[in-house]
Amino acid sequence: METIKITALSLVILVLTACAATGYIPLESASKELIAQHVVQGKTTKPRIVKCFGNATSITFNHSGHEVWVYKSHNSNSNDSFSSVKELVVIFDQNGVVSEYSVK
Repeated sequence: METIKITALSLVILVLTACAATGYIPLESASKELIAQHVVQGKTTKPRIVKCFGNATSITFNHSGHEVWVYKSHNSNSNDSFSSVKELVVIFDQNGVVSEYSVK
């Protein structure tokens, strides 16, 4: 039982320090919960997003003039019979802080 607790604690620490210790979090394997730990509305800044997820796939501006960063990841199984796209969209306010985000 003690081994299970230590293993679980080790995994939690690894997940919480993923972008700080190793660089980018691979979007294709990141859960919505993991992304939510690293992308916090009203708190997370552009440099932190880059540190966690790397450079955006595309950067545009919405109708309000806020910067919108889109990250896309394509997954396919080993025999390419299906593929899926995971998308993280981050909208920043005029101060470069996350105002909203979504994961699809």
